[in-house]
Amino acid sequence: MQFPRRFVLAAVVAATAIAGPVAGQAAAATAVEPWIRYELDTSASHRLNPPRAARALALVSRAMYDAAQASHSGAAVDAAAATVLSYRFPDEAARIAAIARPGAGSADFALGKRFGDAMVARAGAT
Repeated sequence: MQFPRRFVLAAVVAATAIAGPVAGQAAAATAVEPWIRYELDTSASHRLNPPRAARALALVSRAMYDAAQASHSGAAVDAAAATVLSYRFPDEAARIAAIARPGAGSADFALGKRFGDAMVARAGAT
């Protein structure tokens, strides 16, 4: 018996959702959500056109991904996101820094900032 493609796709998605995140990545996965929400809300409030909004989302997402892979710490993710978002939305820099402040000063935060800086440099080169 052959199953319809939709059924197979739904089963794979359900199995992935049930499995959940890898244990070591749980903190990083939780740390990402507020930053994505912040980026989307800020893009909307700044009335960015869709290509610019997508670019901002891609930059912050990649920086957070790289930081989470290097250090399974929310502080690293916070620093990466704060660095990129402060670059994309300089008028929001003080608010962004206040959100990221709890992890500031830690080694993981410094590591995440390096990933954010690398993404900002990449964004400025293109």
